[in-house]
Amino acid sequence: MIAQPIPKPESERQPQVHDHILRDFGILDFLKDEVDKSGELYLKVALWKVLIRIPQHCADISDGDDSPNELLKQMLVSLMAYSEKLLSEGSESGGLDLIRHGVTEQVIRENIQWMREKFLLLEMSLTQPRKEFILSVLTGGKA
Repeated sequence: MIAQPIPKPESERQPQVHDHILRDFGILDFLKDEVDKSGELYLKVALWKVLIRIPQHCADISDGDDSPNELLKQMLVSLMAYSEKLLSEGSESGGLDLIRHGVTEQVIRENIQWMREKFLLLEMSLTQPRKEFILSVLTGGKA
């Protein structure tokens, strides 16, 4: 019988990708709270531009562990809510303007759609090639 290695205590293990993401997302949550206190829409949009890049890069650094996927789903839900809040605040202030705010409503809506699709892919554990195959079957090869 081969002896199994004894797992290291939590305090001695090497940080995993999701540990870094949790730490960074916690910092960004703090920053989001501070920006929200300012009430400045252009600052909220600037923060949104930073936040939206996190899930876009998370999948690239995932090591196949499911923990980052759960974290990524949580981030996507949080970011979709923040994006919807930006749309609402933008509407209340006369609309989002590319020059004043650095983004348009259409760009935010497209990113919300991307986040919804990404969330569903993670929830259903679909890979991108599998999604494309399913869509091509459903649309008669027009995907």
